[in-house]
Amino acid sequence: MSSAPQVHIGKLTDEHLHARHILPLPSDTPFGNLALKFLKLIERLDHSNRTIKRVYASFEGISRVAITPNLTEHLLLQEEVVYWLRKSCDELISLNTVIARCRVSGAYPTAVNPDSIGALLAIEPLPPYAAEHATFLSTINDIANAYKHSFINSEINRIGAEEPVVFALGLKRNSLANVPTFYTVSLRDVIEQFNMFYLSSVEELRASKLPHLTSPSKGQTPASC
Repeated sequence: MSSAPQVHIGKLTDEHLHARHILPLPSDTPFGNLALKFLKLIERLDHSNRTIKRVYASFEGISRVAITPNLTEHLLLQEEVVYWLRKSCDELISLNTVIARCRVSGAYPTAVNPDSIGALLAIEPLPPYAAEHATFLSTINDIANAYKHSFINSEINRIGAEEPVVFALGLKRNSLANVPTFYTVSLRDVIEQFNMFYLSSVEELRASKLPHLTSPSKGQTPASC
């Protein structure tokens, strides 16, 4: 098995965080400090990179003939990676929503919509930064939702034959009136697809070149951009 893939955030796992790793986004908005939100995003993905290495290390120690603690650790670590990548997608979408509204209307929005993958995919047409990543976004959203909500998913103990593979069994609303959906995708593919969406999202934010703005007092009109 080849080495563990990593999320490309412009920072090595053991490297100290520097100003060059974050974007100069507005620090004082009605929704808080966008620059700090992006910093926390980088920290989360840095943590995810360490977890991804643990996923691949745990895969090597799994017995193929019995359910062992190594198997449980592997599956739970892999689920954690999917969760953090999905949450990071949601936050990138929210950041782009706020910045795009500023760019178009000249003011901060009073509500962040879309603020998640599901809300974004309901828009037609999709924003250019997300359009070519629609399939990936739908897949990671469905898998994360299956992990969180699907009752029939909770007994799955499947692993990849040669490297870590994400398996999930979704059942909408946990109703047998709906047809179950089985998901199988290599973790490496998930990370590579996330990297492409992350790059597209960050390029969109970087291209906005908005000034650092002061948010209005309560009851005032949103700050102009």
